[in-house]
Amino acid sequence: MRAKPKTIMFSKRSLISSVAVLGFFMATGATSRSGGEKDGKAIFLESKCSNCHSISSQDIKGLRPEGGAKPSDLSNVGSKFKAEWFEKWLMKEETLYNKKHMKKFKGTPEDLHTLATWLETLKEKK
Repeated sequence: MRAKPKTIMFSKRSLISSVAVLGFFMATGATSRSGGEKDGKAIFLESKCSNCHSISSQDIKGLRPEGGAKPSDLSNVGSKFKAEWFEKWLMKEETLYNKKHMKKFKGTPEDLHTLATWLETLKEKK
């Protein structure tokens, strides 16, 4: 006699819950890595870094008005600095041209590390 293959059963409630959670992440544009962590680009946008900074290589346009003081585009910033430096810079512990970053990063230490690591990857392709 042949054994019947096992059928996986989902309750309506669990299926609806799963679809709802997936829909939430898709609708909010949340990007994740393993463990549901946000990626650097998501943290950059959520932290409103794009209010001042643009990253043309990532299709991020800074919101600074034309004619105002404008920080340089960050598309190639990773070829100039390492993640450790970005972490200190964003926490106002490092200087650049005798100045500190305008705003201190307010996110979690994990988000700071993720953002700094992502910024280090921003290098123009040759």
